[in-house]
Amino acid sequence: TVVDHVQVKDNKDDCVEFFGGTVDIKHILLTSCADDSLDWTFGWTGRAQYVIIQQHGDDADNGFEADNNGNNNDLLPRSNPTIYNATVIGAPGTAEGNESDDGMEIREGTAATIKNFIVMGFKEYGIDISNSATEQQWDSGVLTIANGVVYDVAHISGRDVFDSSARSRLTTVPSILTGRDPGLTDPYNIDTPNFRPTGLATLAGGQLAPATPPNDGFFEVTTFIGALSPHVSEDWTQGAWTNFDRN
Repeated sequence: TVVDHVQVKDNKDDCVEFFGGTVDIKHILLTSCADDSLDWTFGWTGRAQYVIIQQHGDDADNGFEADNNGNNNDLLPRSNPTIYNATVIGAPGTAEGNESDDGMEIREGTAATIKNFIVMGFKEYGIDISNSATEQQWDSGVLTIANGVVYDVAHISGRDVFDSSARSRLTTVPSILTGRDPGLTDPYNIDTPNFRPTGLATLAGGQLAPATPPNDGFFEVTTFIGALSPHVSEDWTQGAWTNFDRN
């Protein structure tokens, strides 16, 4: 099974949700969905590369909502996907309400590897790590978040870049930058978005090197973080297969 070059647009629930399994996804565009954008639970162990999320503030929830099992956080097989090169864009404006909550809600015992990411525009936390079982995955080394930028979040009073659990863990990761503009061209434009960085030199100040993914035949080595290269010729969102028209 190959899941590649797929857009989910204006869905009234999650854009994509995995209920276990091993399916891999690549070149996935998730726009203006009314719940979570990328959601997993019940033991998903697949791989993902080049994921773009753009939320619209009418009823969006989390960018990633990552669970193992809500009834038994340590039930096996444990959710443990591997994700490289994601651009996760929330809806920072509050005119339509306080939706578009967390960039990444990591909870209920999930493990994961998440690298080469950009998170920006969410009203609550950029990254939230919840439940003791999830904290145990981080502390034992099977939950890894690195090589990313979290910017322009916490638009609601009392929120921050990270929740307290994530703060105690992620602020010690030198390859996670906060308060640094990732240099994307026009990521909040709903009608004609441009998720490309203006250039490698402006991408997080040109100071964040991407991590090298596993050499397993699925992942590609990139020179950039996020889901897109700055080069127009490499912009996989272009062409007649995508649609940003408002319905």
